[in-house]
Amino acid sequence: MHLDTPFVRLPIVFDAAMLASEIGALPESAWRPHPQGYPGNTALALVSAGGDPLNDLTRGVMLPTPWLQRLPYTGQVMAALGTSIGRSRLMRIDGNGEATRHVDSNYYWATHVRIHVPVITTPDVEFLCGSARVHMAAGECWIFDTWSPHNVINPAPTRRIHLVCDSVGAPAFWDMVDRGHRPRCLHPAPDPTATRVPCETGRNIQPEFERSNQPVVMTPFEVTHWCDMVMTELQAVAGSRDSRVGELGMLLKRFQRAWTDAWARHGILISGHGLYEHLLLNLSSALDAFGDLPSLRNEVRVPQLLRQLVVRSALNPEIALDLQDDPGRLRAAMVALR
Repeated sequence: MHLDTPFVRLPIVFDAAMLASEIGALPESAWRPHPQGYPGNTALALVSAGGDPLNDLTRGVMLPTPWLQRLPYTGQVMAALGTSIGRSRLMRIDGNGEATRHVDSNYYWATHVRIHVPVITTPDVEFLCGSARVHMAAGECWIFDTWSPHNVINPAPTRRIHLVCDSVGAPAFWDMVDRGHRPRCLHPAPDPTATRVPCETGRNIQPEFERSNQPVVMTPFEVTHWCDMVMTELQAVAGSRDSRVGELGMLLKRFQRAWTDAWARHGILISGHGLYEHLLLNLSSALDAFGDLPSLRNEVRVPQLLRQLVVRSALNPEIALDLQDDPGRLRAAMVALR
């Protein structure tokens, strides 16, 4: 998610020693190579699609994996964030390693904020975001601008472990963000006013988990939002008078109009899925001609970004409900989802 600042430390603190004790009891076999294959990085799934610890997808009903069910305080930490919890993992970086510089620009992370709670760390571990850098102390709670290039450097010989939760954020969570600290130095002083969340032994406190995260068919309003956002970002680096920028703008305008017309006729009905797929394939093919446009400020290429935010995300037939069936089927399905 694009934030207006590189880092925000939330006014809430957790018992890092308790988290480390819980996590340390998990078997080494629970850890898997990082989904993107970053060297020296391993992950342990706590919340995943369907609760499957081997499922790295960012779509579908998010449920606790068996590993989270063995971590009662970790569940309490998630609940204390005051928001629905999406895909979440423990992220581990080997000593003398790094996370690998990258940008989280696909649809899921464009719509979700990434929450970090350091569990095991050392003072020389640095989190880099754009040109800013900060040390996240154990037990603190942080978010950062995932839209900017970022990395984590662990120069220590020991492993670094963070609890990492993705969420769209609820009002109570964003209230904490508004009260949070936007640091300007590498080692910000601890917040003496931060709310401390101790372990409540014997209580099974679980967060609300995310059930909806991808559209069956993206509404024309959201399509317009993403296209306009990309154009605004492009104009910031190329200028609005660039003829190639104008050509892309016209392509996207025509696509938006066609999508809006298709939506008016079909909505999310299966009868329209073939048309939607045709429009998306045509858009993806037309984007090949714009590979020479300058990269955006976050170093992402325009065709790549539009494919991530629109082409690969605007139609998800595998989660569709055929509304042409008996309306009772839809009502029964919606009740089951509750």
